[in-house]
This record gives sequence, structure tokens and C-alpha cells, in this order.
Amino acid sequence: MTPQNTFSPPPVPDRPPALQTQRCTLSNGMPVCVTSGGMQDLVQVTCMVQAGNRFQTQPLSAGLAASMLSEGTTAHSAAQIAETLDFYGANFSVEITDDTASVTLMALRRHLPALLPLYAEMLFEPVFPQQQFDLVLERYRQHYLIGLQRNQTVARRLFLEALYGREHMYGRGVEADDFEALQRQHVADFHRSAYVPGRMQMFVSGRVQPEDLTLIDRCLGGISRQISGMTDSKAVFRPAAGHAIRCKGPQEVQASLRIGGAVCAPGTADHTALQLMNVVLGGYFGARLMQNLRVEKGLTYGIHSLVVPMQQSCHLLIVSDVRGDAADEAVAEIRREIDRLQQEPVPEEELLQAKRFAAGDLLRNFDGPFMQDALRMMLALYGLPDDYFATYYDRLTDCPASEVMAVAQRHLRQEDLYEVVVGGQYDENGSNN
Repeated sequence: MTPQNTFSPPPVPDRPPALQTQRCTLSNGMPVCVTSGGMQDLVQVTCMVQAGNRFQTQPLSAGLAASMLSEGTTAHSAAQIAETLDFYGANFSVEITDDTASVTLMALRRHLPALLPLYAEMLFEPVFPQQQFDLVLERYRQHYLIGLQRNQTVARRLFLEALYGREHMYGRGVEADDFEALQRQHVADFHRSAYVPGRMQMFVSGRVQPEDLTLIDRCLGGISRQISGMTDSKAVFRPAAGHAIRCKGPQEVQASLRIGGAVCAPGTADHTALQLMNVVLGGYFGARLMQNLRVEKGLTYGIHSLVVPMQQSCHLLIVSDVRGDAADEAVAEIRREIDRLQQEPVPEEELLQAKRFAAGDLLRNFDGPFMQDALRMMLALYGLPDDYFATYYDRLTDCPASEVMAVAQRHLRQEDLYEVVVGGQYDENGSNN
């Protein structure tokens, strides 16, 4: 007698919980979101500043302004700052993107009275010493030069330039001349204009108590510096006319591929179905691109697709490094998988598996106050409502295969996609050997 297979696939995970957030305002008008919880006596304070690369007029100034906050203030040297952070076991970090700079302090709650005044100093009173400026700039230069020796870096630069154009900061990469042109005063001027309360939002998470918020207001709420001459870039997107870009690149053994184009942003009607379509296409190991190019054909160790949201745009990007002699074949297979999404409804079991993955990935981001804090920052950055994730989950689990196919037809039009191939082996006509 043959045993019956009674295994049932797991259901789609439950609906995410509501974000438990308290809102308040510092004395200078800076908005604060508080996410309380956790088992450890830790508190994280993050100031998200409208001070990303797209606000700079001098290339590199936004990045160095953020990177040098801990390199010396009006009252403490870089060595003193590092010693204090080390003594209290605190972590200070800065993340810079094209849209924002996020300045984060994480420490034991009992050490906040000693650390928050220093955090406020680094945020509002850095002095950008010339010696440290020279060292940090040289570190940036070396990172830039090393990147030029990697196909992946060159491909990323070419893709963004083609999609957005060099006139917009989303599409303008750093150039060698930028390092010679940048002066310490450029960085100081950018900081003076951008790092003001009116351009900031604060996010506090962990075992937060009312007295902690009082302390934060005492340390940061008294800063009333006004916005001074900082305006958003008025540059418009000017995509390249040609959609296929190929160059030899620094490495021939492998070729780096970047294929994608502009898509709908978070909060729009198509975005949830777009995210689900992305999971089916290349969003996890079981996705179609991985099964085709890696498992079946052995063209690459890995390939994935992702949706990249920004404040002024959003794009879908397919990323892979393939064998140097197989770039043409890989591109053809990628486009074939896009055609399948546009012409054939995703089978029910495959779609359910993608929904399980997407819902589980969403729920993972609700694990603890610090991860929920990151979700709250996302809502603030893109102007999304508080119930966004609950609505997203409902639309995700209810999304039919017909909608996934329709979204692929609307947002992945083959003629609109940019295709960048860097490296590999080419004949004199630019095709793979």
C-alpha cells in the first residue's frame, strides 16, 4: 500500500500588528516618534535629516558632512568623542543616502544623561577640522578608485546615469575632479544649511521612559537654528535615449548586468502587486530568475531583482554577475522571464509561495522596537499613512495572478528597460564571443 502524502504547505502568515507609536514635539518644533518595547535596557535615538546627496550643490559635501560629525565638535576632539563612546559602550553611526542622512546613537538607557549632550554636539556643532577633513576625503577617494576596478560599481553608475540623467543627483556619480574641487568650507556650509531642526525628524525606540523624552528635549529642543539657503534640487530626470549600454570594464572573467526601469512608488495603486511580481521574478532563492539562470543553466552564482524606492522616484532593478562569455545569453533569458510574466498568469501554487515569502518578510520587520522604528522611518520618508503596512498585507494576500500579469505589462515594458553590461568577453562589434 502506498502511503498518502498528507503534507500541507504552511499558510500565509498572520496580519502584521499595528505599529505602537507615541508622537510628541520638541520645544523647537522637531517632531518625535517613539516606539517603546524590548527586553533589554537599550534606547536608540535616530535623527533623520533632509541632507542627502540630492541637496548638495558641491559633490561629496553631503557625504563628508555626515561622515565627519564625530570628527570633532566645539567642545570635544575626535579622540575624546571616540573615548567617551567606548567608555559607555555606545554605538554611533551615520547613514547617508541620496535623500537623507540618518544619525543614530544606541546606548544603555542609564547612560543617556552622559551621552545625549555629546550626541547633540555632534549633530549641531561639528567643526570639521582640516586634518580630519583631509583624511576622510582621502578615504573617500580610495574607495572611489577601488570601485572603478570592479564591474559591479561601473555597472551601477552607468545604470543610474542612464535612468535618471547626469543633471539629477540620482544619476550623477562622483568624478575624479570632485575630490580636487571639494574644500572644507563646502562641507561646513552644507552642514550649516541642512542640519537644522526644521529639516529633522527624530525617532526614539527601545525601553523609553517619559524622563528620557524630557532629557532629549533638554539636550536638543533648545536648538533653534533657522533654515539658511537650503533648497531642493530643481533638476529634472533626463533618461538616456539609448537603452542598451555595454563596455569592456575592468574585469573580463565575469560580466555585471543591470536591467531595469522606473516603476510606481510606494502608496500608489499598483505598488503592492508590483512588489509581489518582483518576488516571483527575482525576489528570493526560489524565484524564476534564480531557477533559470543558476539552477538550470549555470550562468551565475546568483541573480536577484529588487524595487528601489526614493523620495522623487522608484525603480526596479535586476542584478547579476554572470560568466564573461554568457552575458548575451543571460540577458536573453532575463527578458524571456519578463515576457512570461506579461503573457502567462503565475500558477496558483507559485503565487501562493511568493505571497508566503513576502508576508513573512514583512512580519520579520516587526520583530522588536528597533526594526519597527525603521518601518516608522520609511512611512515618514515616503509620506505614507499609519495603516500602510496593514493595507499592504491585505492587498498582498488578496492579489490575483491577473493583477500581477497586468502590472508586469504596465511597468516592465521591454522597450523602456535599460540594459547595462560591463565586463565579459566581446568581439569588436560589442557582442559576447
